[in-house]
Amino acid sequence: MYPYALTIIRKIIDNTIRASLWNNVLKLLVAIWLFFAGIHTYIYCIIALTFMDVATGIPASMKKGELFKSRILRKGLIEKIALYLIMLIAVFILELVVKSAFKYESFYMVLVVTMCVSTYELTSILENIAVLRPELPFISRLIKLSNKIQEKTLDIAEDKVDKVEIKK
Repeated sequence: MYPYALTIIRKIIDNTIRASLWNNVLKLLVAIWLFFAGIHTYIYCIIALTFMDVATGIPASMKKGELFKSRILRKGLIEKIALYLIMLIAVFILELVVKSAFKYESFYMVLVVTMCVSTYELTSILENIAVLRPELPFISRLIKLSNKIQEKTLDIAEDKVDKVEIKK
């Protein structure tokens, strides 16, 4: 009877530790979510555009006669999303540091990075559509427009950085 009681006590302790661990993990995830709540829309935008690029890229590569391998797709997609998210989070943290040091209010750096990544992904999507539907002449004009938007975004970013006023 005694070993059975120890087994029950051990199970109760294990379940308590697991529940506590799960509870702490859940709290950590909520804390991370709240920390990045200011940029979650940007994150969703980048992820959605990346998946749209993949969705148009697969048929475009098949139409070009390229070999499709899911392993390469998975690796490329994970690397691309990880790169974009790390870049966006790094810029967000940098901006928080700059905001606390110079006391300015808006999130220009995160917005600029999101615009640059978005125009890059949109250009890639349009290039894939141009391969799939070459009879649509306006797609090439949209690609040129997207490239101009990307250049203009960088110019605006440079102007914003030059015009930042330090509040005291």
